[in-house]
Amino acid sequence: MDYAQLKPGYCFEPTRLHFGRAEVDTYIQAVEDDSPIYKQNNVVPSMTIAAFALRELLSQLELLPGTVHAGQELSFNGPVSIGQTLTFDGTVAQNATRGGWRFLAVDLSITDSEATAMLSGRSMVMFPLEEH
Repeated sequence: MDYAQLKPGYCFEPTRLHFGRAEVDTYIQAVEDDSPIYKQNNVVPSMTIAAFALRELLSQLELLPGTVHAGQELSFNGPVSIGQTLTFDGTVAQNATRGGWRFLAVDLSITDSEATAMLSGRSMVMFPLEEH
């Protein structure tokens, strides 16, 4: 992937993400969150949605060795029920180089079937510039 070509406004491929019981349980086990609230309320933990969004973004970027996820700002706009399928969209907000690194800021959006925003935010990924 030629990261220099990712201009602000570039849209990543929209992707449908399913939040079934198995996916949610796998996430809960991975982060060792034994709170019963998720099973009692049939709700997807907010950070599960964030993790799925980041996973999708990183899978579409074809990461280079040394890539760093530098940060993110997220807003969660309502509960997501287990079994729900949402749509991930990502748009390049900024692409700049400095000090041997490329800084790529991507606006993230996850919407439900009625196009209601369930998650919105921005993620920053840093790539080492290739040696020439």
